[in-house]
Amino acid sequence: MDACDSSDDDSPYELSVFVDEAEDDPGAVKLHLDDSARKNIVDAVRCTLQRHNRPTAAISIRIVTDDTIAELHERTMNIPGPTDVLTFDLSDEHNETLGSEYQSVEGDIVISIDTAAREADIRGHELVHELMLYAIHATLHLLDFDDLDESDAARMHAEEDAILESLGVGAVYGRPAS
Repeated sequence: MDACDSSDDDSPYELSVFVDEAEDDPGAVKLHLDDSARKNIVDAVRCTLQRHNRPTAAISIRIVTDDTIAELHERTMNIPGPTDVLTFDLSDEHNETLGSEYQSVEGDIVISIDTAAREADIRGHELVHELMLYAIHATLHLLDFDDLDESDAARMHAEEDAILESLGVGAVYGRPAS
């Protein structure tokens, strides 16, 4: 599939983007995404699911600050400090016995807008494109992609950029820093 259907009509996917209320940190990136940015993030997740022939999905995407993701990172993975994105697979065990064409994808994705803003600035592209990259990355984790070794990471990043290409954004991960 070269292009993705961004239509919301009769979608088998329940996808939502939530933005945490701004914390009392004057240096934090403003936690505000307009409707267009939210739609682009949802379209990126939808495209990923379509390319991998998943029939249904329920995925919640939460946009937070570095402080919030650092707390979650330490609490859930025992790793101090912020990270770019965390993925929580909420699919039930019964799902694993089905072929992938029947498996529903269920999960929560948490993205640091502060980290995304820094990386977008370094790489010279729009913040929403970095957020889309993180949403695709997390969705691929929910689809059992991994990036623990070099060859798996290369495969995953190539798929991320292919999805962003199909959405008309172009490569984001593979784009060199400015």
